Amino acid sequence: MALGTTGEPATLRPAERRAVVDVCAEACAESGKPLMVGVGSNYRRSTIDDVAALEGTPALAAFLIVVPYYTRPTPAGIVDHFRAIACRPGRRSSPTTFPIEPAAG
Repeated sequence: MALGTTGEPATLRPAERRAVVDVCAEACAESGKPLMVGVGSNYRRSTIDDVAALEGTPALAAFLIVVPYYTRPTPAGIVDHFRAIACRPGRRSSPTTFPIEPAAG
């Protein structure tokens, strides 16, 4: 798991996030393990761009995609969010939210 939702992605510049992914991808590829990468922000277009930028990353098996955390969408809005991101076939995504800060309000 690279760039999880524990805070580090928010404190890294894009080049630093990419470096983390590259190091993790290399380690996963060498060990034959799958890589999950956390992507996303409160801005959907940025999330779509992040997913697209990671295409072709070695060992990438899935994305951990956050639900927009400031806009707090309804359950239908959450479904729309993930439909708009629409990870390509063969890729898994895992929506995440936090019990303390539920995404649906």
